Amino acid sequence: MTHDEYFPGSNERLHAWIVGQRSQGRTKCWVCGHDWSKSNAQFRRAQTHHIERKSHCYPEYAHVECNLFTSCEQCHMGPLATMSHALQLAHKLKNDPENFNLQMWLHCRDGPVLRDYEPGNERVTQAEVDLELDALGA
Repeated sequence: MTHDEYFPGSNERLHAWIVGQRSQGRTKCWVCGHDWSKSNAQFRRAQTHHIERKSHCYPEYAHVECNLFTSCEQCHMGPLATMSHALQLAHKLKNDPENFNLQMWLHCRDGPVLRDYEPGNERVTQAEVDLELDALGA
């Protein structure tokens, strides 16, 4: 059974987010600022990065909007590979604030277990994201 058979609509949700980003004129890499709408360079194509890797997510959370990140292919294979979750989430808050949701993002990996967490036990806190956001100059 495929992922789509288990979780119908998952890829449609991913596609809708991508189309929404483009329709709002968001055509730049969130890391380096490269605008792929003005370039056809093969190695700088737009890519969708999953902040929490799909292989680490509960399947129903893999394509949730708060887990998606726009980058160019070069940054996807480079800086994003080692970038902290707090910094990735700061980029998310800066570039896609309407889809930023830290609590929902924490569910991506932790799933239903998160409901039992005491405050302060999160893997990434809003304070850490805010600190990285300040460092970005946003």
